[in-house]
Amino acid sequence: MRAPTQDNPAVADELLDAVPTAGPAGAPSRSHNRLLLVPRVLGALALLATGAVHLQQFTRFYSQVATIGTLFILNFAGATAIGLALLAPV
Repeated sequence: MRAPTQDNPAVADELLDAVPTAGPAGAPSRSHNRLLLVPRVLGALALLATGAVHLQQFTRFYSQVATIGTLFILNFAGATAIGLALLAPV
């Protein structure tokens, strides 16, 4: 390959075409976005499962206990809200 000179701009164009270009500076790639999506979805599902277990425990065992029953319902509500927020698109 010949070195680019003012006499031969086609060689310079070939060199520029060979350089891969990315998106805007600092923009994450698609594979990076997918990699970050996996723990986010797993965390959301874990929170929703925790909330469901606390709701089940409240209805079967702790509905008659004043403080603990209230805390189980609050845990269900908080876990559901955070889990759904994590599943919402950014």
